[in-house]
Amino acid sequence: MSLLTDALDRILNWLQQNKPSYAYSLQPGLAYEEIEEKVKNLPFRLPKEVYELYQWRNGMIDDNSEFFSYYRFIPLEEALQLEKEISKNFGLSLPFGWFSIFDFENEGFAIIGAEENTK
Repeated sequence: MSLLTDALDRILNWLQQNKPSYAYSLQPGLAYEEIEEKVKNLPFRLPKEVYELYQWRNGMIDDNSEFFSYYRFIPLEEALQLEKEISKNFGLSLPFGWFSIFDFENEGFAIIGAEENTK
């Protein structure tokens, strides 16, 4: 088990004990191949940790759930749609793009894409 997956499992354990509805909102993870198929048309590559995150769980189905401090873990399909909308409507981009993972009231946390899968 990687350090990332171990940390995510500790978060899940805390949610199960303290916020069971939030833990229940987490969707099952995706296979690596499913992720690869869904992100193949992005104009950049995602870091390996993003693949690991979405293999662990595929975001939260409930918009009112929190993964941490008000922020919801966005399902991959929703994150892909958000990336398209923001790029189209606002033209916000970095040399290799960016990809939202956590969201709260139109604010969030994103990663920066790269030419190749990186750590």
